[in-house]
Amino acid sequence: MKTHYAVFVVVVATIFGSSCRNDNSDVHAAANAGVIKSAPTIESELAAFRSDMTVAPRSLVGAPTRDSLVRLFQKALASNDSTALKRLEITREQFAYLYYPESKLARPPYELNPQTMWMQIDAQRQRGLRLLLARYGGRKLKVRGLECRQPERENAVVIHQCLVVTSDAATPMQLFGSILERDDQFKFVGYANRL
Repeated sequence: MKTHYAVFVVVVATIFGSSCRNDNSDVHAAANAGVIKSAPTIESELAAFRSDMTVAPRSLVGAPTRDSLVRLFQKALASNDSTALKRLEITREQFAYLYYPESKLARPPYELNPQTMWMQIDAQRQRGLRLLLARYGGRKLKVRGLECRQPERENAVVIHQCLVVTSDAATPMQLFGSILERDDQFKFVGYANRL
């Protein structure tokens, strides 16, 4: 019985020892071969995100005020004009050059990479636009005003979060996502809404 136990201990020790040596030798070999890489930086991920872009926009080319942006939104919705509504949103290039580098989400502790952040914005934008057009497209939305929180400054950009006060609803509604302000120009980040 003692002999079997001793053989068992030797076998287990041999297996464990060889697996540790193999694990360590693999790590050392990989390190010596330069295979172990550090995590990508936000700068490298942003460069990769921008790599297929031919234009680096210098401006939002947006509305001159927050209220005028909402009036353009109201007009495009009344005429069921999805193309006009899309022009009121930031483009992928504007996101990459004018919004993302200034966003707090690009910095610690968040460090959300640009591809993931854009995918989230784009998915909410597409869904929100469909819902908007289905519910209000071709109808004159009677906007009485906006209820906005205190704007948040993120370096060169200002983010506005607003609800729309209409004659049709008892309470203010979220019909679009954030409004981005940069250099006295305004555009929607997207059409995330609660319809």
